[in-house]
Amino acid sequence: MNRQKVGINSDQNSKRKASNNLANWIQFKGGDDKAFAYLYKEYFHSLYNYGTKFTVDKELVKDSIHDLFINLRKYRSTLTSFTPDESNDADPVKFYLYRSFRRILAGKLSESHPALLTGDILDNYHFQVTISFEENLIISESRNWRINQLNKSLKKLPSRQKEAVYLRFYEGYSFQQIAELMGSNNIKSTRSLIYKALDNLRKHLEIHISALVFCLL
Repeated sequence: MNRQKVGINSDQNSKRKASNNLANWIQFKGGDDKAFAYLYKEYFHSLYNYGTKFTVDKELVKDSIHDLFINLRKYRSTLTSFTPDESNDADPVKFYLYRSFRRILAGKLSESHPALLTGDILDNYHFQVTISFEENLIISESRNWRINQLNKSLKKLPSRQKEAVYLRFYEGYSFQQIAELMGSNNIKSTRSLIYKALDNLRKHLEIHISALVFCLL
């Protein structure tokens, strides 16, 4: 199977999954408890993974997720309604949950660390993001080396840049969605933030590659 066909199948699966999630969201808003359970199971892992990139306090992350779903159930009749769009494979439910979860997590971290109550509380946390060999099916030793260097370079980025890169290239969010998630309504500044992060990554990688070449001379 060639890469183009794999890409097409992946896009189709993404659209199908987003459509199914949206259908369950609509059913949940209508009072279906099975749909509520489906949404919790479907999104818990991704929300947990996102939350633990801000803090090592796993219980606090879990509490934030539980509070999110308690609020969803409590206010389900007034929750956002999404219009199905077959031309778009984005998952509006996931974006909505990420945005709400981030807000709840920030509130809990603010309560735990009141000294950091300046600007966006999550900007003061060390956002953790790494590239997994297994997830990317990378088996080449030379590629493993490059991924190691990329992970080292990612660690050197400011937390806000790392989160923006994660949301753009791991979660596939648009610049506008990233701006909303990170508490900014300025799409231009969000785009600049990501471009600056990529430029910093490029510079860090060039240093690592230059050092390797020097060692091989």
